[in-house]
Amino acid sequence: MNFSQGPASSFENYAHLISKLSTLGHSSESKTSSAKIPLGSSWNLQSETSHQGFQKTSIIKKDIKRKIDFISSQKQAGYLDDVEYVQLASLPSLFANDDMSFDKEPKNNKDVKLTANDQLLAMLKNTVPELHEKGLKASLRFSPFCLLASDKSTNKAEDLLLTDERQRKTTLFLPGSGLEVGLLDLSQPTAGEKIRQQIQSLVDDCRIDCLYIDVLPYVQGPLKSPENFTWNNKSLTSIELYKKGLELLVSTVRSCNHEVKLIGEHSPFVLSSGFFSGHQFVSQETIGDQLWISRRDIKQTMFNFAKYLPLNQSIGNTELGAITIDEPNPTNGVHLTATLAAIAGGSIMINDELDQMKPDRLEILDKLFPLSLGPAKVINLNDKTDMVSNYPQVWNLPVDKTSFDKKTHGKKLATDETWNILGIFNWQEYTDQITFGLADIGLDKSKNYLVHDFWNCQFLGTVQNRLTLMDVPPQSGRLLCIRLKQDIPQLLATDLHFSQGGADVLSVGWDEDRHTFLLVCRAPREKGDIFLHLPDDYLPTETACVGAKYTYKWQKPIHKITFSQAQQKVIQLSIRFSKTSSG
Repeated sequence: MNFSQGPASSFENYAHLISKLSTLGHSSESKTSSAKIPLGSSWNLQSETSHQGFQKTSIIKKDIKRKIDFISSQKQAGYLDDVEYVQLASLPSLFANDDMSFDKEPKNNKDVKLTANDQLLAMLKNTVPELHEKGLKASLRFSPFCLLASDKSTNKAEDLLLTDERQRKTTLFLPGSGLEVGLLDLSQPTAGEKIRQQIQSLVDDCRIDCLYIDVLPYVQGPLKSPENFTWNNKSLTSIELYKKGLELLVSTVRSCNHEVKLIGEHSPFVLSSGFFSGHQFVSQETIGDQLWISRRDIKQTMFNFAKYLPLNQSIGNTELGAITIDEPNPTNGVHLTATLAAIAGGSIMINDELDQMKPDRLEILDKLFPLSLGPAKVINLNDKTDMVSNYPQVWNLPVDKTSFDKKTHGKKLATDETWNILGIFNWQEYTDQITFGLADIGLDKSKNYLVHDFWNCQFLGTVQNRLTLMDVPPQSGRLLCIRLKQDIPQLLATDLHFSQGGADVLSVGWDEDRHTFLLVCRAPREKGDIFLHLPDDYLPTETACVGAKYTYKWQKPIHKITFSQAQQKVIQLSIRFSKTSSG
């Protein structure tokens, strides 16, 4: 590595190089997930599954159908528009399949149609077409390199598992679930064929669109402690053994007729072994659940996000991980989680029961979608702060009209405005003061800027050179919008979307001849606010609104318009002003 440009630039160059050389399936001819196409967010249905099949299948099927109908109706109404995938199940291991017998030679297995559990397959085959009909996609979490120790049929496949030096079966316990698993010997052709046929069954027979491949058992096993395991082909190192498994998965999905994305979970960025072009860089464990008991989890999520940001950016397809927004999580904790999701970019996994959420919590999710097309960047506040050894406090997300994939509704006014969305975090156990220079986020320190607090719907004032936030609550996150101050009525912020004008406002402009402010925005689920900043010499005199009812509140210098009872997906607003002086 060449450190002549400094550690940060050198690491970015290294990330670009390692991505170019090590991303598995990077061929442009591949029909799998190798292209850097943003991954849509997912909803985890949290169906009760087991390796003995689905219990009370008919009840679960009815429950799944209700949930599919709910998310479909939400998307048709213009809400939760980033949710592209529905996760139908999470499988902690491969199926041992006690009704199947395998020969040591793969060529003798050609006529064997290996399937997953019959009830699981039946559910997937019945459910996935319904998802596709409604424009949704199906995802599945899968750990293909291991077998459940508790599954009786695993005993028939013991000769396919890794052992210790004395040829005794070795097992390990999966974090979180506590399940005991044995690891498949990926150097054995029969084990590879077992994995290949089950993947093909899930992809081609069940039409699964996205497979989250959890490789944690192998990472914690032979990669971490190779001295505790032995495998059939002694010429392979543990890294080569692991790489053999990854290459098997990529070649398998390439051979499938149905197109599928591969997303690696807990997969290390290792140059010698390679990694998937899709990647989830944190655990799938929820980061919003019981936030005040396990605060370290969300801090660690932020730490990992900062530490591996250049690598995740170079890969393109990244998922923050699972979040929960619904009660009983406290509001302050939910805002912390939502702020992290907002600035991370990429996609998220929703672990809440969306069809049973409280309206105010569902509205918080509305404010997150669509997510940004790119992540925020860490702002180093002093020489002692770096993203590798500290928990970053300030994150900057510049926003312009290209930051979100807007859908055009009617005539779009041209605007070249740019502004900044800031994620501010106090990771301390006490109230703290956070201060930084405007130049740190790329702004002109000699100019005046307007600052708005998103979650508190509060105008914080006009700043120049530096911004200081007093009394930031412990273990909290704040989402700020900073705009250049103008000498005409201007959009300050909205509470419709975290970008505060990026994805929620379709067009905005000022008609100088008529002294009229014009705005077109998406309709809120229940109520929504638009905040305007007015110079001293402008007075609102006439308002017209199409698509919703409205009320207003003028408290200098902020003019707030509240929309409610929307009749359309899009609201058009015009406000005429009179000028009391020449300025």
